[in-house]
This record gives sequence, C-alpha cells and structure tokens, in this order.
Amino acid sequence: MNDILKLKKCPVSGLSISTKPEWKYIADDGSCSIELAIIGDNILYEVPKGIVDDKANTWYTQTANKIIAEYFEDRKYYIAIDYFLLKNATLKAKKIFINWLFSNSDNIELVSVFGMNQIIKVAIKTAKMISKKYEKLHLTNSYEESINAILRKEKSNGILSYHKCPISDLTIRTPKGWEYKSPDGSCSIEMGAIGDAIVFISVVGSISIKTMESTYIILNRIINEHSSNIPLYLIFDYTKLNKESIQAKKSFVRWVLTVVDNTQEILFFGVKNSLKLTITATKTISSKFDKIIICNTYQEAIKRITKGGRGHLNKEKNTRMNELIGYLGKMTWAGDLNQKIPVLPNHDPLAELFSAVAANQEDLREIDNERKEALKTASHQKALVQASEEYYRTLIENSIDSISIIDIKGNNIFRSKTAEGLLGYSNKERINKNALDIILPEDRLIIAQTMKELIESPESLKDIAFRVYHEDGSIRHLEGKAKNMLHSPIINGIVLNYRDVTERINAEQIIQNQNQEYEALNEELNVTNNELQIRENKIQKINSQLAATISALPDLMFETDSKGRIFDYHTSKTALLYDKPENFLGKKIDEILPKDAAIICNKAIKEAIETGTHTGASYSLQLPNGLFWFELSIALKTNNEIQEKRLIILVRDITERKKTEEALRESEKKYQLLTETMKDVVVRISLTGELLYVSPAVEEFGGYKPHEETGSNIAKYFTEESDFQRAAKLITEIVKTQESGSFEFIYKPKNKAPFPVEHTYVPLINNNKVYAIQMVLRDISERKKAEEALKASNKTKDKFFSIIAHDLRSPFNSLLGFSELLNDEYDDFDTNERKKFIGIIYHGLQNALKLLDDDFEKINLFLISKETSELLKQSIDKKSIQLTNQITKSIYVKADRNMLATIIRNLLSNALKFTNKHGEITISTISMPNKKQKEFVTIKVSDTGVGISQEAQAKLFDIGTNISTRGTENEKGTGLGLILCKEFIEMHGGKIWVESEVGKGTSFFFTIPYVS
Repeated sequence: MNDILKLKKCPVSGLSISTKPEWKYIADDGSCSIELAIIGDNILYEVPKGIVDDKANTWYTQTANKIIAEYFEDRKYYIAIDYFLLKNATLKAKKIFINWLFSNSDNIELVSVFGMNQIIKVAIKTAKMISKKYEKLHLTNSYEESINAILRKEKSNGILSYHKCPISDLTIRTPKGWEYKSPDGSCSIEMGAIGDAIVFISVVGSISIKTMESTYIILNRIINEHSSNIPLYLIFDYTKLNKESIQAKKSFVRWVLTVVDNTQEILFFGVKNSLKLTITATKTISSKFDKIIICNTYQEAIKRITKGGRGHLNKEKNTRMNELIGYLGKMTWAGDLNQKIPVLPNHDPLAELFSAVAANQEDLREIDNERKEALKTASHQKALVQASEEYYRTLIENSIDSISIIDIKGNNIFRSKTAEGLLGYSNKERINKNALDIILPEDRLIIAQTMKELIESPESLKDIAFRVYHEDGSIRHLEGKAKNMLHSPIINGIVLNYRDVTERINAEQIIQNQNQEYEALNEELNVTNNELQIRENKIQKINSQLAATISALPDLMFETDSKGRIFDYHTSKTALLYDKPENFLGKKIDEILPKDAAIICNKAIKEAIETGTHTGASYSLQLPNGLFWFELSIALKTNNEIQEKRLIILVRDITERKKTEEALRESEKKYQLLTETMKDVVVRISLTGELLYVSPAVEEFGGYKPHEETGSNIAKYFTEESDFQRAAKLITEIVKTQESGSFEFIYKPKNKAPFPVEHTYVPLINNNKVYAIQMVLRDISERKKAEEALKASNKTKDKFFSIIAHDLRSPFNSLLGFSELLNDEYDDFDTNERKKFIGIIYHGLQNALKLLDDDFEKINLFLISKETSELLKQSIDKKSIQLTNQITKSIYVKADRNMLATIIRNLLSNALKFTNKHGEITISTISMPNKKQKEFVTIKVSDTGVGISQEAQAKLFDIGTNISTRGTENEKGTGLGLILCKEFIEMHGGKIWVESEVGKGTSFFFTIPYVS
C-alpha cells in the first residue's frame, strides 16, 4: 500500500494524511528505505522497504520519537505498519525496534501490522512471549483491516482517546497517574483534562466502595492542584457502568458534599434510573446538590459548559505560576523589601520557597540598610556597587549558560529562560517531561549512569557532555556540570548547568578534517613522478573501462540540468530509442517526450535534486511497433566543476518485465478466484504442519474463520489421533519422494459433527527441495453413504437369490433322487413302476415351476390398488397428498396377488416420495385389450412431483446401477424397488416404462394379463 503516502486523505477513514521530506530515509546503498506519515491526529503510519539494518532502525526510532513528541505529546496514539515491501531485517534492527516499542508501549493504544512475512510474524510472536506489553500488537491482512481495527479501538476507548474534543475543539490531555484499575479487573476509571476547566471521568465496569475510595484520592489531588482562578467542571461518563453497590453510592454522596464548593458544576451522562433517583433524592437534602446536573449525552454536557463562550476554558494554566515568579522577580530586582510576602498553603509547590523568603526578609532589610549607610559615606563606592549590580544582573540575564533542575526520575522541574533559546523548546513544553527524551540514544545511557552516580553521592559534582535534538530537528552538543541537590528541601533535584558547544565541536572537527586534508596533500606531494605516471595510467585504464561499460549498457543515458535540458546523450545504435544526438542535445525533456511522460520525468528529476537519487518512476510510449514501458534511475552528479546542478539519467526498457508482472497478476487473480469459489477447502501448510493459507470455503466447510486459521497447526482438523500420526508420517515421505497423492480421514469441524474427507496433496518445490505442501480437502460424506447403500443393496440381492435358491433346493433334491434311482435301476423296474417314477418327476418339476411363477389368480384390479393405497395412508396424510383411484371396478387381471401388490405399492411409494406437500397422485388404466394386444391391460401411476432427468431415466431399471435419491422431505430409499417391479412385471409377461419431465411430474406405465 505504498500509494497511500501519495494520497491527501485515507481511503478508509477519510482522515487527512501528512508527511515531510525529513520523514523519509533511504540507505546509501539503496538496500532499504523507511517512510513515515501521520493519519488524522493520532495514527503513525510506517512503510519499511527492502532489508532494514540497524542504521535504518536507529534513524526510525529517532524520527518517530520526534514526531511523537511534537504531535502526540502525552496523548495515546496508534501505529499502523505496512510490511508488504519489507524483505527482512537484521537481528540488531529487530532488537532496536522491539526495545523502542517496549519503551513507548505505555502511550501506544494499538500497533496494527499487515503484509508481514513469516520472519516478521515470528519476531512479533517472540515479542508477545517476552512481555504482555506486546499484546497491543495486532496482525491483519490489509491496510483496510488495520485502519478499521484502529478506528474500532479508538471508538471503544471513548472521548479520552481523542486529541481534541469533537464538540468544543478544546485540547484533551490524559496526564500520568490520572487513572485507576481494580486488582481483579472488575472496574477501571480513567480521567483526563478537556481544556483548562473540565475534568472528564470515564467509569467502566462494576464499582465497589474500595474502588470509589481509591478514585477519591486521585480526584482530590486533581481538584486541589486546580487553579483557583479557573472554574472547575467535573463530567462523569456512566455509559459503561455495569453495577454500583449501595455503599458506593452513599460514599459518593458524602464525597460530593466535600468537593462541591470547589466546583462550578458536576455533570453526569449515561446514568441509569437507579442512580438518577439517588441524585434527585440528594437534591432535597442539600441545596449544594443543585450543582449536580444530569445530561443525556456527552454533547449536551459540553454544550452546557461552553454555552456563552466562557473564556476561562482556554485560560493559560501557568497564569498563577507566572504571576508568582514575576512577583519574586520584581521583589529581587526592584529592591522592595518591605512588601508583605504571601503565605501559601502547605501543599502549594512554592510554599517552601515563599516561607524561606519571608524568614530571611528581616536579614535582607538589615543588610540593605547597612549597604545604604555605607553608600551615603562613600559616593564613589555607591557608583561601584551600582555598576557591579548592573554588571552581574546583565551577566546573569545574558549568560549563554542554561540551568535545569530534574527530579530523581529525570523529569524537568525547572528550566531557566536561556534554556528556551538554547534548545528551541518552550519551558511550557518541557516542564514535567523527561529530560532524557531529547538526548541522543547513544548518549542517553552515559547520562543515565552519571545521574545514578550523582544520586548515590549527595552534593557530588560531575562533568557532563552529551548531544540533544534541537526543536528544529538539528543535533546540538552540550557540556556542563551536574550537581546532586536532592537533599535540599527547596531545590530537591539535580541541578544541570550547561552550554551549547556545537560550534566549538564543529570547529574542532573542521580543524581535524583540515589537518587530515593537509596530511593527505603533503603525502601526495611526496609522490614521485613515476608514481604519478602509474596513477595517470590507471586513470586512463579506468576511463577506458568506464567507456566500454557505458557502450555495453542497454540503457539510454542522459546528462541534464535541473530543468531537464540535455547536455550529453549515449545509447547503442541498436537500442529501441536510438536517435541522432543532435535530436536530443540542447533540448528539454518536455520537447522530446509526450506530456504525460515528461511530467513523470520532471517530477523524478525534482526528487533526485532534493534527495540525491531517484529510482522506480516509469512511463509508457506508443511506438510504431507497439506499446513499450521504460523505467528511470536518476542520480545527482557529484564532483561537478560547474556550479549548476547536473544529473545522470538512465532509461531502461522494462516492457517484458511489465508483461511478466501483468501475467503474474492475472495468474494470481485466477488462482484467488478459483480458491475463493471452490466448495472444497484449499490449504497450504509448512513442513511442521503450520497453516500458511486457508481458503474462504473453510468457514462453510468447518465453521472456522479463514483469517484466524493462519499460524495454527493442521492437527486441529483431525478427529482421530491415528489419522494425524499417519499424516505426520506422510509429510516425511513427501519430503523424501516429492510425490503427490491422497488419503482419507475424519475431519473435525468447529460447529458440527465430524465427517469423512478426502485429502489430495501436492508438494511445493523450490531448488529441488520441498518447502510447503498444498492440499485440497473434499467432503466425501455422500460418497461414503452411497457406498454403504450399495453394500446394503448387494446384501439385499444376495439375500433375495439365497431365498430363491433355498426354495428350489428341496424339490430339486427330491427330483434328483428319483431320477438317480430310475437311471441306476431302470432294468429292475417294470413298465408301470417306470411310469410311476416319471410321473413323480413331472409333477415335481411343475411344482418347482410354480415356486418361480407363484400362483396366478383372477384379481379385481380396483380392489387390490385400493387395499395397497390404504397401507400408505399415514404417509399420504402427512404430506397432504391427494390420491385418486380412477381404475374401473369391473376390471380383473391374472396375477400373483403378492407380486401385484408389491408392484403397486412400490410405484405409489415412489410417487409419494418425490411429490411435494399438497401434490396429486393418480392410478388409472389407460388402455384395454384390443386386437393388437388381446391379453394385457395398461396401468398408469402418475404424480405432480419433481420429475426425473433424461440421464436418470436411462438408469432406473438397470440392476448394475443403484440410484437412490432422497425425497422432497428427505425420505430415504434403497434403489431396488423399481428393479423388483420390473422383475415381477416381466414374470407376468408384461413390461414397464416411464415418462417424465423435470419440474412437471412423472408417470410410470406397466402391463399385466387381463381376464375378461
């Protein structure tokens, strides 16, 4: 998403995007670059490219610290990092980044990372294991997901996550220490300042008496420290309050009584009815509670406070401090020692200082009187003293030295006026901020060690020398002294006296460089003529090699000035863009290129002038033999004897690369479309079983979220441990054999019962080594059920044939016995005995035939169809089917009763199975015996059901094909009914056929012998 930095607004949130040239870093060798930007007023957006080393990450931490200090201050902020173009990072660079992230984690709300490769993922996972602070790291798949995650987090954080109030535009601050979290995590209370007059309190969770007491301590401190010159408003946000105990409510009422006089108003919004009743009841107890206001929304509360444009809302916080300091300054230099020193409350930060001044006022008056007396008697001494006073006064006011006092944690508690001019930061900006923040990381450790040594030795004095970031971004060298005055009840800190020695350091460096140059020049003067000749020969050889290299370059090369005017030109005569030099020299790029291409080139030239180089800009040209693409590489010419800036421009034909990239994009689109539309699940795993990619189909297939699967192990998909062990063993075999294949296992979904799947796998190979395995998971539940049904069908057929064989075995055994007796002893029997045995065999065969033919009898067709349909009455009623029997009552047929009943029952059951609720089924006779067909009647069973396709009709009566389809109400079948009907009908000498159309119903016809 590198193009994001070219936009003025974020395409996801609509927030503005701002950046600066100094927020971009490019390595000297071009191996990496880092670009930073701010989205809105609280999102730091980062785009690292290439292979980031420790030097690049050091630049990043310094620049990011400056941006955070300048734009975010103490506010919470978010970070979005685009790793799509990051190839790798050195180990030291990773450590620098992780340490920086750790040191800033308190103010970071969320770090949303996308486009990361496996290396970065491992680094992030490692960081999460090291510290819970890294739980703020959030991995996403795209820029859009990252920004939306930040917006959701910001919205959930409430008003205090904003830089400015969305209603009044007042600044919102969340100072350290203005928050409380219960140890059990049941409640959290966060406080912040809106402008200078409003304290906002957000309550989340369930409040107990212990929680309230801890909160009162913080609020009392905030109220006591608030300036008496500025009215104070408290706003309580109860929208996220779950529960408040009765004791907590009573405690709150008592606390309000103690602080209500110090406030202008106390406002609530998001209040539940029970608390509203409590507040309403308290107003009847005391008029003090008239200051308590219940609002419906945050907007209503802010508008109530800001109504009428109350100027005190933006009053400078340090007004009183400035007045007090001004007062002391006036007293010190005006010499008014008789004015009364104010007595400040004990909690006031200046109470001790004013008390000390008051205690010594008498001594100061006495000294002053003695000085006046001495001056009366020696007027020349008076002039000297006045001159001396004026001298030291001027010296102090104009001293180049600066004084700062820091507390034991390193926070600034005092800075002299000269410190503002020295470093560019106002005292307002730096007071209560850590002094080490603006010190270079390389010097920060040294200063921290010096501070530690000072703290261990009271009143000790140390030399200090360090570098800091000036407000304008430059680096300044400072030197001075540091003294431990922590023991002093007035100062209570470490005093730093320092001055800017940057110019001296720079001068020393210049002198050092000049000395080095002088030594180098001196060394060159000592070179002999022979050595000079050798060098000249080498230069000629290098120039010759350079000329040969340039001649061999396939690129077009120009030398231009900053305005794009061409001074030199070279390319091979066989090059695509070759032309005579006179057609280029002296002309501007605008004159030789189309407008769009010229704009791109001039923009790239401008960037190269600013940064020294430019790479990557490309443009297209429509040439006689087609559309071609070209890429620019530009460098600012160094050691240029001409004062005007010159640039070297290389133009390379990248048409084939563009075609390859386009083909690759098309291939990726097709692959993505295929994987995202397949019902089967596409999975890619590492050789350790880690899921590298899972297609979207997994959500419907197994109930898993695709984006949550990456990084987990494929073991979660196996129901049986034995299947997983078999898969693990197979991975080892795939690495060795590099062969594809498939196997089946029981899949374990998230939201339903396990089911069988077929897993087809293909090894992914690079450099003749398997680096991952691509696989497709297919649900084979229906196939398994079909196989089971086939087994059942075969079992039924086997049983059917077994019954027939069993019924025929007994009569055949008997006949075999008689025939064997007749054959063996034929001559021993007379003619009558032989006729007797032959008669027995004949009648036995007739009886066996009857077993196959069954007993054919005269049957009333209407009655048997009616009896059969009544057996299905329950199923007919359940689907509200209308069954009509249109068979004439006087029609008789010759058939086996059981077989005919089975035929009618099977055909009616099929019609019932595939007819929707409220459908119709009809049984009728459509033709009677005629001259062509004298002995058969045709019977029709029709329905208004779903119909049968032509393909399926061809297989209905094939005993080798088992067709079993579920009915409209998911009814099951064996697929043998129609085959049995066909067998029985053909045993009666009839036939069966079907007519059907999908969606319009089905009619089965069969013929049966007719009896007049």
